[in-house]
Amino acid sequence: MICLRSTRCEAASLLLLLVAGWLLPISAPAQFVGFFDHARGTGTHPHTLSFYATTNGASGLFTNISDGVTTSVRLITTTNGTGSAISVGTLAGNPAAGTPAYETFNGFVDFSTNTAAAIQIPQNSFLVYTFSNLNPNARYSFKGTAIRGNPTYTNRWGKVTIGGADAATPHHTSNALTSANAPADLGPNDVAINFGVNHLPNQGDMAVWDDIVPGPDGIFQVICTRYTGFVPNGSSVAGSPPYGYAISGIRLEEITTPPDPIVITSGPDPSSLMINQREQATFTVEVSGSAPHFEWYREDGLPIHHAVATNSPVLTLTNADPGDSAIYRLRITNSVNEVTSGPAQLIVNPDTTPPHLASGLGLVTGNRFILRFSEALDTSHPLSLSQFHIHKASGAGDLVPSAAEYTNTTDVLITTAAAREPNVNYVASADSNAVFDKAGNGSTAGTVPLALEVFLVSFTNTVWRYNTDGFDLGIDFADPGFDDSTWPEGPGILDGKVPQARATVGGFAVNTQLPLTNSIYPSLTGVIPTYYFRTHFVLPAPPERILELRLRTVIDDFDNLYLNALEIYRNPGYPATNPPPAFGYSGGTAVGTAAAVGPFDVSPVSLVSGDNVLATIVNQVNGSSSDITCGYELIATIEGFGSVGPQIAVSRDPVSGIITITWPASTGAQLYEATSADASEAQWTLVTGASDGSYTTSAAGGQRFFTLRR
Repeated sequence: MICLRSTRCEAASLLLLLVAGWLLPISAPAQFVGFFDHARGTGTHPHTLSFYATTNGASGLFTNISDGVTTSVRLITTTNGTGSAISVGTLAGNPAAGTPAYETFNGFVDFSTNTAAAIQIPQNSFLVYTFSNLNPNARYSFKGTAIRGNPTYTNRWGKVTIGGADAATPHHTSNALTSANAPADLGPNDVAINFGVNHLPNQGDMAVWDDIVPGPDGIFQVICTRYTGFVPNGSSVAGSPPYGYAISGIRLEEITTPPDPIVITSGPDPSSLMINQREQATFTVEVSGSAPHFEWYREDGLPIHHAVATNSPVLTLTNADPGDSAIYRLRITNSVNEVTSGPAQLIVNPDTTPPHLASGLGLVTGNRFILRFSEALDTSHPLSLSQFHIHKASGAGDLVPSAAEYTNTTDVLITTAAAREPNVNYVASADSNAVFDKAGNGSTAGTVPLALEVFLVSFTNTVWRYNTDGFDLGIDFADPGFDDSTWPEGPGILDGKVPQARATVGGFAVNTQLPLTNSIYPSLTGVIPTYYFRTHFVLPAPPERILELRLRTVIDDFDNLYLNALEIYRNPGYPATNPPPAFGYSGGTAVGTAAAVGPFDVSPVSLVSGDNVLATIVNQVNGSSSDITCGYELIATIEGFGSVGPQIAVSRDPVSGIITITWPASTGAQLYEATSADASEAQWTLVTGASDGSYTTSAAGGQRFFTLRR
């Protein structure tokens, strides 16, 4: 416990600013817990005291948070100093779950309200919180913090000082700086905290004083200013920040009962623990007693590494290594006594398991491959191209690596000089010691089959049939058997724009121009409301080998996409009152200029072997729309191509309209036809007149579907 009454705070003259009327006769209120929130938000408790702390002379009475009873304890804020004026900022954050600030303030104080949430305090300016009408016979606990929540603001520290009390015991959280860390810049009643960040899982720090004795006048103060002194592993003045941050949330507890001594009721639990390197260890001690202060330490006197915190009854070491093997004890203190726990022994066995190649993925680019290893790697270890191999699953055909790099702690990206062949299975291999884990174990040699990404539909190479007639097609347009043979066709991106057609949109080439008006919708104030688009693609592997489908879109305004008549994507821009598919203007907020959106994971359940149909409806928001855009990219990740037969290629003579169907000759494949894609087995008939690998026919006679069998 520290004696404070003789200490003069840096802004002691601020007491002169207090309005005499606020200093009521001292009473002995009942025990309570009260909160203060500088800027009330949706997460502020109804019983939390709230006013703008930056208003000089503002004040209010604390309310007991549990029952809403107003106490006689008054909080007054005053500002003073020779620095620039204190200001407010609209941006702030909330503490990460599980941190000390979260456990203290969650549900009571909302730090992230965007109305004057942050208190920006320059050097030599002071914000003083004065607590008055306190019970001289009681003890008090103070906890305060601020959370700007900007990870780059590591140089915006706040200094907090307690003054005017007869005594107080500091119990600040683990990252707070005290006179022990910065004796030249901080006194015994000071603490400095990086309020500029303070939102990360290892932060949420607070200024904490327990066993505060206000003395006979029933007053103590907490003074906030900018801190510009020493900080470890950084600087409090780098970049010349204009200010630090002052406390904006407070918890005050009054304790009228005599303090209870500390008693360990159980633990450490476990008393001994053996784990493997990089695993987590947790020890717990349960105690009773008033305002306990916790401090874990190693019995050998060495510093504790890898701990989430060392000032709570739970010690958790993450990513432990053999150097963490030790005997740990917990020292618990309060104003009455000090006790020390029994030993908690930790043994960390060194990691002797080598990493291995676990899986691989060939990206859609064709020459880039992600190799994933079984555990976190030492990414400082250089990679050698000669130790990685990409080759066909059967037969000759190695791809020579041209580059290798780590993309995260488990993945290595291999780039090859040439692209892989389409519809061919590949495997990846890594030699012994191609990579090393963080314990220095070299990887074992291994080979894995590669999952492979393939384009099913691309933004600019896929040909679409489209309907701009302006008639309602209901849901029929999505049926794979729908006859779209009379629709015009063109490659993506498909786009229409007035008053001037454009060559690109969203960074992609416009390959097909669409009209915005027609004879039914002739006016630019009443453009075509609805467009329909359809395309086909051949699935290059059995449906059960498709691991995932990813979709990207370039759409203006809204779309509803179907795969073989099953909806797989609905644009979130559609108003809830007008769900698709519906002919007409959709309403909602118009898209300015289409851009690529996604990727979205879509369901592969409606995929079928062979031919698949993708169909979409695109709606204009209103009749005044000046553009229409449609483009899709659909990428499948395939477990392996399996035994895939020869593929059909279809071409059409633009002059005669004659259709030519070709496939690899001498494969034993025969051409069959039917009048619908989902025809029964008996309805598929052998095409007469087809040669080995080729068939020519006219476009007359209605729609026909073809497949190869052998």
